[in-house]
Amino acid sequence: PQCAASAPLALDDRRLYTVHGDALVARSPRTGDAVWETSLDNRPSTAPAVGGDAVYLGRDDGEVHAFDTVTGEQRWTRSVGDVLGPTLALTSDRLYAVAESDGTYRVVALA
Repeated sequence: PQCAASAPLALDDRRLYTVHGDALVARSPRTGDAVWETSLDNRPSTAPAVGGDAVYLGRDDGEVHAFDTVTGEQRWTRSVGDVLGPTLALTSDRLYAVAESDGTYRVVALA
């Protein structure tokens, strides 16, 4: 199946997560059909990352958002104050982002 996406994707056992324009979309990996779609206030600057029952996305305004993988509802938002990108990394108990300010990059641990 084919579906529109404007950033790298993330995959878990149930869904394929893509960014299309200013929306995060969960799709069926089998058919490509949208299961849910969540509009974002600002364009994402990271690829989605999924772990457990949450999918995470960073924005260029320095915010990281966590969404429920089943419903797409936003769970929480954390601000690091700097541009985020291009990826997020997950371990079993931590979420990491790369933040950039004035040409200096730093790794930020969240959650």
